[in-house]
Amino acid sequence: MQGKELARKKPPGFDSLSFEIRYAFGHVYLDRCGQTLVDLERECEGWLAGESDPRSGGAARPDHDYSMQFGPSRFNFSVQRTNNKTIEEISLEISSVWRIVQANLSLTEFIRISCKFYFIAPTQSVEVAEKRLAKSVLNIQYPDSLPEDVYKRTTRYIKAGFERDGFEYQVELTGIRRAFGANPAQLAITDTRLLSKRQNEVRIAELKRASEYSVNPMFGVQFSVDCFQYGPGENLSIEEFVSEQYIIAKKDFYPIIEEI
Repeated sequence: MQGKELARKKPPGFDSLSFEIRYAFGHVYLDRCGQTLVDLERECEGWLAGESDPRSGGAARPDHDYSMQFGPSRFNFSVQRTNNKTIEEISLEISSVWRIVQANLSLTEFIRISCKFYFIAPTQSVEVAEKRLAKSVLNIQYPDSLPEDVYKRTTRYIKAGFERDGFEYQVELTGIRRAFGANPAQLAITDTRLLSKRQNEVRIAELKRASEYSVNPMFGVQFSVDCFQYGPGENLSIEEFVSEQYIIAKKDFYPIIEEI
C-alpha cells in the first residue's frame, strides 16, 4: 500500500517535447539535404547524420535523446527524457540545429510553428490512471446509452482547444502504458572500422545511454499541451517561442494534471 501511495503522490514530470516549423519554398531541399547534414555534424556537438531520401533527412544526438528531421515543407525536432534537461538547454539546441537547416534551404516564409510539451503522472496501472482521470476538472460525459453494467470503461481520452492572443492551444489527457528499451547488442554489431571518428564517438555515447534505459512498462496519466501559431512572420526566435510557451503551459494548463 505504501508503494502505491508514493506513486500516487509523485508530482507529474516534464517527460518529452516535440517541435515543428512548417515553411514554404523548401524545394531546394533536394539539392541541399546532404550539405545540411554535413554542416550539422561539423558544427553541432554530438550530432550524427542519418539516412535521407527525396522526402526527408534526419539526424540524432543519442547522448541527449535529441532527434530531428527536415524536408521540403517542415522541420521537426523531438526530445525524450526531458526530466534531466532545462527548457533553456532544449530551446538553444533546437535553435542551433534550425539555423543550419534554415540557412541551407534559404527559408524566409513560415506557415506554422508549434511546440508540444508532454507531462507524465506515474501510476501503478492503466486502471489507476483511469481513476485519476475521472477526477479531472477537464473531462468527458459518458452517454446513458453506455451503462457501466454493460460496457466496461477502460480509459478515457480527453481533448480540448483554446485560443489566446493569436496562439492556439490543444490539451490532451489520457492513460498510457509504455516501455523504454534499447538492446546494446544491436548497437555493438557494427564493425567500428567502417565508422568515421564522429560516428564511433556517438556510438559509444549511445551504448552508455542504453544502460540507463528501463525495459519495465511505465503506466501513468499523460498530459500534453500543444502550442502553435499560424503565420508567425519572418523574424522567428525559436528560443523565445519555446521558452515563453513552456511558461504558459506550466502556469495555465499544468494545474489540470497536477490536481488529479
